[in-house]
Amino acid sequence: MPDLTQHLCWMLQVVGMLRSDSVRCIDMSDNRLKIQEAFVILPITWPKETREGRPISWCLTIRKHDDPRLCPVATISEYWSQVQSSPCLVPHHKNSAIKSMPLIRSVKDYTVPVTSQTISNHAKVIMRKLPLSAQMVMPSGRATGSTTAFQQGAPSSDIATYANWSSTILFDKFYRMGSVTKTNFSMTILRSRA
Repeated sequence: MPDLTQHLCWMLQVVGMLRSDSVRCIDMSDNRLKIQEAFVILPITWPKETREGRPISWCLTIRKHDDPRLCPVATISEYWSQVQSSPCLVPHHKNSAIKSMPLIRSVKDYTVPVTSQTISNHAKVIMRKLPLSAQMVMPSGRATGSTTAFQQGAPSSDIATYANWSSTILFDKFYRMGSVTKTNFSMTILRSRA
C-alpha cells in the first residue's frame, strides 16, 4: 500500500496540478464525488485558494489514460477500494466545525488522515526517480504537470482553468518551468542586410 499511496499523491500533484494541501482537502464524503470508469470528480473543500477573501470549494475532474499503468482514474479507484471501508470522518483541518473524509490516509492505519507534509513526502519519493541533473532543484508536481501540459500543446488558459487558477499569470509567473519561445530573437533582431 505505501507504493500505491506514493503513486497516488504524485499523480494528484502532477496530473491534478494540486498542491499537497489541496490533496489533503479532497473530501470523499462530499456528495459531488464521482468515481466512474472514464473519469473521477474529486471535491476539494477549504483549499488554500480564496476568491474575494473567502475560502472556495471546487471539484477537479480527472479523465482516464489509455495506458492502465499511467491511468490516474485506475490509481484513485484502486486506492479508494482499499481504504473506503475504514471510517475516517474527521474535523476538517482548516475548519473544525466541518466534518470531512480525506482521501489520503496513513499507510499504517487507514482510519487516520495524513498531513500535507506527508502527502508531499509521498509524492517526492516518485519525483526523485525522475532523471534530473545534479544542479537541478526538484520541481513541484504542480509545476511538472502544468509545464508538461503546456509543452505538449495545452493552452495556458486551459491549464489555468483546470488547475483552478484565477488567471494564466499564476502559471506563467510561478509554475511554468523554463520559458522558451519559438522565436529566434538573434535572427529577428540582428537581421543581416546582405
